[in-house]
Order: sequence, then C-alpha cells, then structure tokens
Amino acid sequence: EAVTHRPARVGVDRYAGEGRIEGGFEHRTNMTKVYVVFFSKKGRLFPLAKAIVEGAKQVEGVDVELFRIADHGEEDASTFDPEIFKTPIIEPSKLAEADGVILGSPARQGHISSQVTAFLDGVAKNGDLAGRVGSAFTTTGGKGRGYGGHESIFTSFHATFLQLGMIVAGIPPSEVMDKAALASPYGCVERCGDESSGDSSDAGLDEDELKLAHDQGRHVSEIAKRIYNAKSN
Repeated sequence: EAVTHRPARVGVDRYAGEGRIEGGFEHRTNMTKVYVVFFSKKGRLFPLAKAIVEGAKQVEGVDVELFRIADHGEEDASTFDPEIFKTPIIEPSKLAEADGVILGSPARQGHISSQVTAFLDGVAKNGDLAGRVGSAFTTTGGKGRGYGGHESIFTSFHATFLQLGMIVAGIPPSEVMDKAALASPYGCVERCGDESSGDSSDAGLDEDELKLAHDQGRHVSEIAKRIYNAKSN
C-alpha cells in the first residue's frame, strides 16, 4: 500500500487566505537565513538544489535550509524519489523568515510548474518579502524535445520577485560561464530526461554545472548577509 502525505491544505488553492506576515526581519536569530526551495518528484532538479545549498553554506554566518513545495492534493510517496519525499515541505508564509530565497522549478512547456505557480500565488498573499534576495534555478528538456525555454522561466520568476519588492540575483560572471552547457547569468539550468516519467538516469552534475550551482548559492548568501547586517546595525 502506498504511503501518502496529507498536507494541511489540499488542492491548487491550498495556499489561499492564510493571513499576511509583516516585518519578517524581526523575531530572528543573529544569523542570515537563506532558503533553497524547489518542486520536483524525480529527476535532476534535486541534485541541483543540493549543490546550490552547498554553495550557500560556504558563506560564514549564514544559516541555509532546504525545503520542497508540496504537490497538488494528497501526495503518494510511490511517485517521489524517496529522498525528495523526506525533504521538509514549506508553506508560503515561512519565506518571510528568510533573507534570501532561491526557488527551483522544472520546466513545463516553457513555463514554471503549476505546483510552484500555486506556491507563488500563496507567497503574494501571505508573505512580506520586500528587501529579500530572490534567485531561481530550473531544468529544461526531455526525451526528443531538445533544450530551451529556460530564460522565459527565469523572467517569470524575476517578474514575481520584483512585484514582491525583492532584490533579484543570478550567477556572477566567471570563466565557467564561457564553457558550461546552458550557462546563464539568470540562474542555474540543468538538462534533464523526462521527469514526468521518472527518468533520472542522467542525474548528477558535471564539474562546470557544480561550480555554477555553488556560485549561485554563494552569491545569494553574500548579498543576503550584507543586507541583513545593514538592517541589524
């Protein structure tokens, strides 16, 4: 019998009407917080998220946590990679605790996945994120479909960040940008198989991809730390 996870709210509108959180910089520890948040069931987005976490942790004095976004409705563990399923689920209102947020979504015909879209709708209603750092990462491609559409996903993420009053961050310039496949200053991009069918046979990042993931995580942590320190003084 499949194991199921029952979130507090189910359905596409699970994030509606939870109440707005104001002044999230208060009631905090004395460390900068960076949250890496993603939606995925199987595939390459998860190792990319973990690599970004590793990079973000390279900055001293930054507390980095990894979360996942819930699927629509009742979750069936048999449809998830076991390690992904065990990752803590985050609610939109919790983002207000962070100084930096790095969001990841798989590509869905050139768009952010519906699960992440629903989550962002909840963030707009429930979180005061003005002044936080926002960054994004994604996967693209699939069996017989080539690779593309990732920049439209990034611009959708960035438009949301700007509407929420966030400070947009990507990946800083480096020599790796000249040689890594699909390298973009907008954020990390991973080529993937058909995630919907659970194809993760090509999972794992090469050296250049790992370097860019570390760069993005570290870059966000450095900016978030500067902002947090400035607000604390």
